[in-house]
Amino acid sequence: MAKTGVHLQGVERVTANLNKALKKYTVLSMGGLLRSVAYIRHDMEKTRPLTPVDTGQMRAGWESIANYNNVSVTFGYPGVNYAPFVHQYNDATTNWSRPGSGGQWFEKAIARNTDQVLRIMGENLRTG
Repeated sequence: MAKTGVHLQGVERVTANLNKALKKYTVLSMGGLLRSVAYIRHDMEKTRPLTPVDTGQMRAGWESIANYNNVSVTFGYPGVNYAPFVHQYNDATTNWSRPGSGGQWFEKAIARNTDQVLRIMGENLRTG
């Protein structure tokens, strides 16, 4: 392929400005993700099925871990080895120790709040 002799001027400046703008959106997106996680956690404590409670160790084991470089948040109960078993136990005859609690509370909270998460993310991007 032959060279045309055309040189694009200002590419570095434009690229730098674009990267600066993308960093702004990264910060805004991270804020939206953290607010969304907080909203979901709050909802699990207010809307049925609630987070099951026996000794309180699972609720105390809640974590949200932000990864700013990849703009992601991991949340749940990573330090509570029995949380997946409690979550999947969905027997209607179970006498949960906390009234209103039940199996699959985590999954159901995320599913019912999808629209809210999208709203929160959109609001955070608009405020920037």
